[in-house]
Amino acid sequence: LNIGSVCRAMKNLGFRHLHLVAPRRFDRKRASITACHGADLLDSLVIHDTLEQALAPMQQVVGLSTRAGKNRMAPLLLHEWAPAWYRSPRGPTALMFGPEDTGLTQEHIEHCTWTVRIPAAAEYTSFNLAQATLLTLFELVRQEW
Repeated sequence: LNIGSVCRAMKNLGFRHLHLVAPRRFDRKRASITACHGADLLDSLVIHDTLEQALAPMQQVVGLSTRAGKNRMAPLLLHEWAPAWYRSPRGPTALMFGPEDTGLTQEHIEHCTWTVRIPAAAEYTSFNLAQATLLTLFELVRQEW
């Protein structure tokens, strides 16, 4: 259901390219329940066997996580990162969200050009996948507005 909600958020904000990496329980029929006008994104999404395969054409990888990478600075806050990304020269960029139960692992973070954190209450910092996607995409679009 979360993937359908991600498609809806993407559609609302004008994003078109969804890639999944080895999804464990992806069910297109269930996802269509929450996609609401985003079924075309479900139909065009690309499923990759490995993270390396998915990230190969990307020039930048943005990991949404509170986890800092090995020998890297702490994550930037979403509202700090978005304007910096928007002003920088950029090519194909991946926004990488981890599984809801584990988030991004240290191995995932090692692929990131940027690590970004969405501000949240200290006692509960984990967002639902669709909510995190919506907040991130909105912040990017807001830079254009």
